[in-house]
Amino acid sequence: MDDREDFDSYFSAIQHFLKQDAKQPIAIDMENIVQEVGGEETKERDYVRLRYNYLFNDMYSDAAVAAAIARCQQDPAAHPVPDITNVNTLAGRVVLVCVKDFMQQEATVRMQRLIEANQEVRQTFGKHLTAEAGVTDKT
Repeated sequence: MDDREDFDSYFSAIQHFLKQDAKQPIAIDMENIVQEVGGEETKERDYVRLRYNYLFNDMYSDAAVAAAIARCQQDPAAHPVPDITNVNTLAGRVVLVCVKDFMQQEATVRMQRLIEANQEVRQTFGKHLTAEAGVTDKT
């Protein structure tokens, strides 16, 4: 197998692994990065890029915003809401904090799933390449 076929197989295996997830990417692309390492030396790397789409009401609920506002109003010191440039209302700041928290959590989950997919696929590829080379595990 050449490098392109290897990456195509890897890409397909990643797609297959992620099909189990409840939240599906709207697009999965193969990308190539060429990076200058130093002088005339370059480093080329293929990777998988996932794009997701979220509806605004997926990122927060009116009930969560109302509860956060109530907590802040009852004890502002215990439940501070940061100042946000050009957002003058408490509700607006709470909504943006909710969206930020959601995006951080979601990005963490998506990255963890991609790491798991990569580990799983690399193990599978390692076994496949070892079998192709005629090497057997004698444990």
